[in-house]
Amino acid sequence: MNSVNIIHIETLNLCTRHCWYCKFGQNRQDPSTLRMTDELIETIADTLHDIDYSGRISPFGINEPLLDPRMPEMISLLRSKCPRAFISLVSNGDLLTRELYETLVASGMDALGLSCHDESSWQRLKPYARYPNVRLIDMRRPKEILSNRGGEVKLRNSIPQTNKPCFVPLKTLEIRSNGDVVLCCNDMYSDVVMGNIAFQPLEEIRNSKQFLNYRSKLASADRRGLKLCEVCNRTGGNCNWKFPLEDFDWIPKPLRKAVYRWTPATVKKLVKKVGNL
Repeated sequence: MNSVNIIHIETLNLCTRHCWYCKFGQNRQDPSTLRMTDELIETIADTLHDIDYSGRISPFGINEPLLDPRMPEMISLLRSKCPRAFISLVSNGDLLTRELYETLVASGMDALGLSCHDESSWQRLKPYARYPNVRLIDMRRPKEILSNRGGEVKLRNSIPQTNKPCFVPLKTLEIRSNGDVVLCCNDMYSDVVMGNIAFQPLEEIRNSKQFLNYRSKLASADRRGLKLCEVCNRTGGNCNWKFPLEDFDWIPKPLRKAVYRWTPATVKKLVKKVGNL
């Protein structure tokens, strides 16, 4: 687990939107609604406590996390079990209120990303950009920044990166609502299941033959025969453990422009590299 610095926990497989570039806007849909049990949430928290986990924990997946009313309590539990972890959420903001934001922060949330999928949500969520450690994520032109989600999302000029390495399955861990640990964040439908944390120790799943084979081949830029990966267009070299914050988000906003303008490019690259280790 030493290499894992990002853990996503999807507690509910629902969303308030049906964006075409996500599974909720595709013809293929999940057969049923899944809600992670309280017992499984506690199991995950205890497991991370036992290994003194200090990376990023993000209680969301391919879903809208604020649909789960237990979110403040879950963040509070994770904070108590993993005091050194960086806990962040990414939401579309449809259900966000100032009171809920303050509750999440009081529960132990370190940062919040708000994905703005259209002009109206951009304008509505804009005031939150002034809040501490809140970042707006501009999704109004998704074709410019999206991956093809392992071939499930049809994008024009989406060329599979069959000759480039990918370290996402090495650096991240994706836990779905039923406890399944899947390949990576681009595995929208849990097509490549590595194990289930409700029945197996996390280390056993991470060290399974299937998981090791994926990580080894992807690290050597060999995607042949790997389901999803062989048609995926993501290179997966950048795994920001403080997402949704960026390299210099810890600097007060009045100074940030000067930092971006005057800091040498080599220093910026070094800061980004360190943040992604």
